[in-house]
Formats: sequence, structure tokens, C-alpha cells
Amino acid sequence: MGNWATLSHCWGQISSHVTNVSNLDCRVHSISMQELPLTLKDAIEVTRCMGLKYLWVDSICILQGSDDAPQADWLLESSRMRDYYKCCDFCIAADDASSDEDGFLSITRTQRAKVPVSMSLAHWRRADSCVIYLQADLNPRSENHILPRSILATRGWTLQEHVLSPRALHYGHEQIFWNCQFQRISESNLSPEILWSSDRPQYGMDAKRFFLAPIHGKEYLYNKCGPLNAQLFNTRRRWYSLVNEYAARDLTFETDRLFALAALVQEIEAQSGFTYWVGIWAEDAHAGLLWRACLPVKISAAYVAPSWSRASRDISSFYDTANFSNYPVDGWKLDSSLFKANISSCEIITVDGTLNGRLLNAKLTLRTRRTMAVILRWVSSSIFTLVAKWRASLASLSQKLTRARKRKMPIPENPKYYLSRKEAIQRLSTVQRDSNYLTIVQIASSRDLSYARGEDYYPNTQAAAHNGSTMCLLVQPGTEEGTFRRVGLVQITDVEYGESLPWEMRTIVLV
Repeated sequence: MGNWATLSHCWGQISSHVTNVSNLDCRVHSISMQELPLTLKDAIEVTRCMGLKYLWVDSICILQGSDDAPQADWLLESSRMRDYYKCCDFCIAADDASSDEDGFLSITRTQRAKVPVSMSLAHWRRADSCVIYLQADLNPRSENHILPRSILATRGWTLQEHVLSPRALHYGHEQIFWNCQFQRISESNLSPEILWSSDRPQYGMDAKRFFLAPIHGKEYLYNKCGPLNAQLFNTRRRWYSLVNEYAARDLTFETDRLFALAALVQEIEAQSGFTYWVGIWAEDAHAGLLWRACLPVKISAAYVAPSWSRASRDISSFYDTANFSNYPVDGWKLDSSLFKANISSCEIITVDGTLNGRLLNAKLTLRTRRTMAVILRWVSSSIFTLVAKWRASLASLSQKLTRARKRKMPIPENPKYYLSRKEAIQRLSTVQRDSNYLTIVQIASSRDLSYARGEDYYPNTQAAAHNGSTMCLLVQPGTEEGTFRRVGLVQITDVEYGESLPWEMRTIVLV
């Protein structure tokens, strides 16, 4: 364990205190306390009180700027984040400081105020009285009460700082929390929170819990909750839990989407031996490709990741680490697939040729079934539905729709709203000149697959889930000849229906 502390903080809009090319030489010799903002001064005071000599702060220890030298230093240091936080003695987390100017030691804690109340002791047959002090409950408990997330817990970069640090002191708005890999304790509640956390009562265990000691975590869950729950603590589940929580956080720069999770990726690689492919794991590639957006997505202006990676979209979630809302298919169910695409290779190209460099391109090659599709558009371009393209005239599709009205038709992931079969049939004759032909690429087909929370998104489809699913990607031609870009997720909830479509085997290159 290292003999230093780390700081997890929100920088804020003003960053005049950062280390850059102009002040680097001076800071190599010394840094004046006068030029540091209040949060950093408070962190230094805590570090000294804890008996440590060193404090690692990203805004001070990493060269900032847009020139070549700062960018090179940023890439190098961002690849070392895992070591800085995992090996530190403890992390100081300024939970509710919105900027470095706020500080965290001098916050006025309103609920900590004590109200004096004079109390008569006549009941105990005493003539005198005493004064008692009343204070608000800092840990209210009710079925519908959810403690609000701290400011720090809304930022993307701070997730890996939180999860990787072996122990942390969280300076909240009303009290201090101690959070380590095993438990969480607050000033107002010294009873350890292990499998449950008061700031996430509906969403399961904190992602930090047992992250650096997964074997111990499995044993603990096995003893406390039984073998079935212990199986949920595998590498795959822990990863999707992290991804869903990460998706609910914000980044100042969208180009940081892969970098801000890189330290956690490195740790999972070391623990599992898995191979990482720009947002998915090679050993779990089929399930990893089947991500979806629960809310309307924002497409990045700059290139961040290939279209097949969840990092290519600013997908949102609701801290829903228990239900894995961004991944509708449990990966273990793919093991009994009737058909699985053969994912043969992934070519990753970076600016400097290193795995830690900025991404230029990533090509995923698979041998799989494909069929054509047609998107039918109506009043608004944001509302559409998708039907398979049969080797027949477009007019005959109304008959197909009528026969399949009890079956959920495959639709893209965004938006989640769709028109009913009746509306589709009525408007079918008006779309012949406005059709867009795309390709459906099959990833897996199994009788065990069902869409997570399917009844919430597609009413009256719960019974159909028992027939299994064929999970596919909706793709369109890329800019480079022979390549395709992902534009949506498709599910066919009846295996026999899916098998009846005119599939053909092809080699598909996704970019």
C-alpha cells in the first residue's frame, strides 16, 4: 500500500491553479499554498492530520493544456490512474463541493444544528430542570426515502476513483462517511452497510464493494445469501453494473468516454484475463454487442468509439445496477443459443499505435446471418417501425403484418415509441417512395433469451418471451466499402418467426 492520499473532486469552471507548461518549472521546486483553491487546502490539512506526507491531485500532478507535451503527459498519466488510486492509503472525497473553490471542511451543516430545550424533572420528583439538545436525524429511514446523490457521484471520472480506492473519507454536506471495500459507515450510523447502501437502496450493492477482492466477495455472498446470489458476483455482472452506473454520469469532454473508465478496465483485465475490445470483452462479445439506449441518445460530434461499442453513444441509465437496463440480454443465456455469430477478430487502430492512445478506428469482423429490412416512416422522422423485407411486393406486407399482429415486430432501439399494427397497415400504402433499406445482422438466437423488462417497453409481449428471441443489430453501409455501422438493436421475440426470415450467411465488418 502506498504512503500517499488521493483527492477525488469536482474541478469547477475556474482552473487557474492547474499545472501547465508555464508554471511547471516553478512547481517542480515548490507550490505555494496561497495559490491553491480551498478544496485542495482542505485536502492537504486532512492528509497531514492522517500522518501522510504525500497527496496526489490530478489537476496538479498531470500537465494540463492542448499542446503536444501536455497531451502526451495526459495520455501517460491517465493510463496510470489504476495504480494511483488502487495503491493509495486512502482517498479524500469532496462529495458536495461543486468546484475547488468551495472547500469541504468549513461547510455549514444545517442539520447538525442543536436546538436547546429546557426539560422539567418534576416527574422524577426533582425541583430542578435540565437542558436537552435536539438534532435532526441524519439517517432517516422510510420505505420511499432515497438519499440524494452527491455532486461527486454525478461525474464520470470519479467512478473509477471511488471504486478503486481501498478506503475513502467522504466529506458530505451533513456528515462524514467512511467507505472501504468491505463496508460503509457514517457519523450518524455506525452499523456497517455492506450489501445495502443508504444512498442506493433500490439498486443493490455499491459497485465498490469487494471490487478489489472478488473472491472474498463471492464467499461472503455465498455464506450470507446462498449460492445463487453468489453466482451474480461474476466478472460479467460486475462489469455491466459498472457500465450502467457510468452511463448515468456526466463528462465535460465526450472524448473522455473510454479514458474515464480505463482504470477499471485494467483492473478487470488483471483479475479475469479477459481481452478488452473498445467497450466490450472478447469473451463476452455477443452479449456486449447487445446494448441499448433507454433514453434518446446523443451522437458525438467527434469520433469517440466505433458504432458497435456502447462508448459511441452518450447512453443514459438510472443508476440501475441491479437490472442492467442498458444490456437486455443476460450473457449466460447465450451459452445455449441455437445460433451465434462467429466473431473472428477485432482490429484496433490508435493515433500512436499503442493501446492507450486515442482511437482512430476499430473494426469488428463476424461471420453471421443477415437479411434486409425496410424502415417505414410516417408523420415524424422520430417515429418509425421496422419490418423484415420479404421477397414479395411491398403491398403484400399488410397481410404479413395482419398475421403477425400478436407477435412483437423488431424495432430499432431509439426511440422506444412505436406505432401499432393497425396504424402501420393503414399507412402502409403511403410509404413506397420514402423507404430506407437497411440490414439486420443476427448476433444470437435462443429459446432462453427474453428482453429485460420487455413488458415495460412492449405491452402484451410477456407470453411471447417464452418462445425465446433472436437478437440482432440493425446496420447500414459505412463510408468505407464493405463496412457497416450499427444504427439500432432488433429483437424478434419468436424464434420460429425469426428462423422463417430469408437469412443468408455473410462476412460483416462493423466499424
